Amino acid sequence: MATTILVASVREDGRCSIVQLGDGLVLYRAGGDFGVLTGDRAGFANETAALGVTRSFGAWQHTSFVLSQPRDGVMLMTDGLADDLVPERLDGFFDRLIGVAAKRSRRNGKRWLARQLRAWPTPLHADDKTVGLIFRADR
Repeated sequence: MATTILVASVREDGRCSIVQLGDGLVLYRAGGDFGVLTGDRAGFANETAALGVTRSFGAWQHTSFVLSQPRDGVMLMTDGLADDLVPERLDGFFDRLIGVAAKRSRRNGKRWLARQLRAWPTPLHADDKTVGLIFRADR
């Protein structure tokens, strides 16, 4: 059995650290610049370096940055979402989700996001779909 680990830690001053082991996807925008923590996958379908599979610290991906501008943020998602996304459009996906969430209250943002996940457009898609958003609000 293997476990994917996706972690984001953000301090009040905007300093952020993100860590990933396994599949899924971690996207971020810092200082207005978009980034993808997740590296290329090398294994066959569903084979991944995950907790319980690898003992190498080199399999962990990590970085740190500062969320300094409005709409800077982090998005963590399971492979149930990540596998359906077009790599060349990840920044647009990030901006859309953060943009809509930023315009809503926390409660309404959660409801909107839950509706989007329930209505996910991939036919016969049964994998789990989980996403976490952390972002700097407009001021």
